[in-house]
Amino acid sequence: MTVTGATFAGGNTAVVDGSGNWILAVVAGELNANTTTALSATQTDGAADDEYLTIETSEQIKYASPWGQLFPEPMFDDVFKVINWRIVGEKHLKLDLEKESSGAYYAAIAFNKTDVDLPEGSDDIRAVYRLDVNEFRGKRSLQLIVQHIEAA
Repeated sequence: MTVTGATFAGGNTAVVDGSGNWILAVVAGELNANTTTALSATQTDGAADDEYLTIETSEQIKYASPWGQLFPEPMFDDVFKVINWRIVGEKHLKLDLEKESSGAYYAAIAFNKTDVDLPEGSDDIRAVYRLDVNEFRGKRSLQLIVQHIEAA
């Protein structure tokens, strides 16, 4: 399948297949698109519904690239509860997250962040993230790549 990406006014992102079908129109239309949050004024595509937080969606976004400065890769933001965390490779924060709105669980990693980047006094965070596929020991799973963390 051939896919191409399109960016619309306000940074909304969508992906179409070779037949012109909107395969990721949810990224542009059904999300809270063009959401500028308090997350250091980071522009995101809003919160993603759980049904789109999948390996398949991650791969469709990946292969719709090239992404760049004027055509940014879709980034999402949402509120999560930190269920568990650990430091990997001395400087990366591996997280087990529960999405506050649905109770769904997700694995995440925040590169070059440690426990000092987690808000004190609460397990609730707001995170800006992108989707990725983690391949480890022959198993593939969805992983959220966290770009920014703050207290919810």
